[in-house]
Amino acid sequence: MDPPRAAPARERAVLFVGRVVTWKGVLLAVDSFAAAGLEGARLVVVGQGPALDGMRRRAYEAGIGDSVEFTGPIERDEVLWRMRTASCLLFPSFHDSAGFVVSEALSLGLPVVCLDHGGPGELVTLWPTDSQAVQPGPRRRTVGLLAEAISDFVEMPRPIPAELVRSSSSLSDLVRRAYDEALGGRTG
Repeated sequence: MDPPRAAPARERAVLFVGRVVTWKGVLLAVDSFAAAGLEGARLVVVGQGPALDGMRRRAYEAGIGDSVEFTGPIERDEVLWRMRTASCLLFPSFHDSAGFVVSEALSLGLPVVCLDHGGPGELVTLWPTDSQAVQPGPRRRTVGLLAEAISDFVEMPRPIPAELVRSSSSLSDLVRRAYDEALGGRTG
């Protein structure tokens, strides 16, 4: 692994990471980003899947096609770097019991905006990072609440915790260390 890069600054970027499937709330992500009306910001979609063309279409229909970056799959180190520098992770999944990407983002100090439904909503309430779990409801109201939350994180970026900038740790590293400590250092 390459040495950590210099201390980054938060970018005006809202990050969506995951398989691009309908139940991950991909169209809700596009609609919420569009409703936020964030000049000079971009929605960065990391991943691929069967709903990708629909997501692209929706972005152009909403007039934000030029503000959405579709990266496709990228190397893990690049995903972690983007998590360290984005304004927030947008995770509007309708059905996720855990949402590993939410835990990963939180472990890197990235605020998360998600639906208060299932594991991700519970994770953000338990983690000390400033994040927002939005109560799902009628679509227009939910889009508005998600848009407000992402706008807040883009317009008033939270500082990147200094210890996370110097560290190359990810959630898997933190979990391994905790497991090793729990076993009294016997895992090697």
